[in-house]
Amino acid sequence: MVKLKDLKLSETKTKTKMKKIILKSRFLLLGLVLTLAVQSPVLVLAQKEGYLEASKIIFYINKERNTYNLPPLKENLLLDQAAFEKNLDMQKNHYFDHVSPSGKKWLYFILNSGYKPEIAGENLAKGFGSEREIVEAFMNSPSHRQNILNPDFKEIGVSVLQDHNLLTVYFARQQSPSIFESNLKGDFRFYLQSFLKEIIQTSLYLLSFKQ
Repeated sequence: MVKLKDLKLSETKTKTKMKKIILKSRFLLLGLVLTLAVQSPVLVLAQKEGYLEASKIIFYINKERNTYNLPPLKENLLLDQAAFEKNLDMQKNHYFDHVSPSGKKWLYFILNSGYKPEIAGENLAKGFGSEREIVEAFMNSPSHRQNILNPDFKEIGVSVLQDHNLLTVYFARQQSPSIFESNLKGDFRFYLQSFLKEIIQTSLYLLSFKQ
């Protein structure tokens, strides 16, 4: 019979071992799809010094999508800004995670940029070599791969903080502007017609007194 004390001791040893593995790593990746509170595992890879270009990250991600007959993701400036702000926040507050030490979640940066997502995801990387190598690392991780190959995503935003080896990639699809605009136009047309109808009726009523 396993005692509760033994279970706690085993759990403590496991956590300590995992912490040592993470601390020894120099190359970390994190990925998350917007499926509410689902955290992806940390990947342990070898660090390489390098200089990344955001445009090349997008190129290699779209190259992977093309392999699976998926349409390319279009770069969105609001998502670029959101990724940049996330990088700055991680650098300023000394963390590397989807959630800041103060509890600020990654989706905050997307919403704060003015982007209105219907669905979104985040990939993070720390320490990197070439753009191709980082995307290959993403593809070798199920959660990061899921973000890259998600057919529901339509747009992408990338930011690289070179001095601190931080990379943030946002994947998203906006709330459909066409539906919003059509509803807005429909409502405007309805109120305009009602307003003009009231004016005509009022004018006819006033004219009846003059006669």
